[in-house]
Amino acid sequence: MLALAEEVWKISQTDLRVLISGETGTGKEVVARLLMDQGPRKAQSKVLINVTTIPPELVESELFGHIKGSFTGAIRNRVGKFVEAHKGSLFFDEIGDMPLAMQAKLLRVLQFQEVVPVGGSEDRLKKVSVRIISATNKNLEVEVKNQRFREDLFYRLIGVNIHIPPLRDHPEDILPLAKILLDKHAAESNKTLPGFTREAAKALQNYPWPGNIRELDNMMEVLAALSANKKEIPAEKIIFKVWPDAEPKGLTLVELERAHILKTLRKNDGQREITARQLGIDPATLYRKLKRYERL
Repeated sequence: MLALAEEVWKISQTDLRVLISGETGTGKEVVARLLMDQGPRKAQSKVLINVTTIPPELVESELFGHIKGSFTGAIRNRVGKFVEAHKGSLFFDEIGDMPLAMQAKLLRVLQFQEVVPVGGSEDRLKKVSVRIISATNKNLEVEVKNQRFREDLFYRLIGVNIHIPPLRDHPEDILPLAKILLDKHAAESNKTLPGFTREAAKALQNYPWPGNIRELDNMMEVLAALSANKKEIPAEKIIFKVWPDAEPKGLTLVELERAHILKTLRKNDGQREITARQLGIDPATLYRKLKRYERL
């Protein structure tokens, strides 16, 4: 993550177009904001647009603006995102989902740095200077091959590519990131949380994190809110969150036993007799094990 941060800082000092790629939850928008906040245009407008949240029929109006009466519902003139971002930066989130028809119009703007609002004539043309930053969770090279994304637009967007790897590919960062996020959310709850027990840390590192850093952040927020002040977070709280249907790997036999017993107890809403019967042990044995877990 430090290497990535250094790369982002170097690129931010240029005016290059940037394409940020990576799975959902890896932090693409965070990187985009860093690029905009640190670069030569940092004092200018910063406009963000998520392509997936705009109805296809309104994308052109959203980007280029429109003239009053140009279509049903256009009750007044509207300035588009490109004009809003003039001299600043425009971030396209999920650019890979842009409709093909709109891609051609975007390409023209990138080539000539000029926009005409919907319903406007050439006398409404505006010259714009905008740094374009885009992000996608799709492989745009594959999208190009499958004719779902224009090749010429792809090469216009990819002045430089920043790829953010999934969290499972850099597990050495899991615990430092978890502690940073835990501290942030603990402060919001007016708590001090020293971190995780050894078993909890092991469970965090062995989980594949399909939702990446966003999933990790969400978990730390919940743990900070529900954990006792000045207490290490125990393994069972992690296991209940990240291993609902499977046992975690990489734990000792004792740790696995505890994880399995606590998970079974949770599924039975804390009913010890039912849990003991399902585990094939008597309730007194279950009680002794639970008391021992409290001391670990």
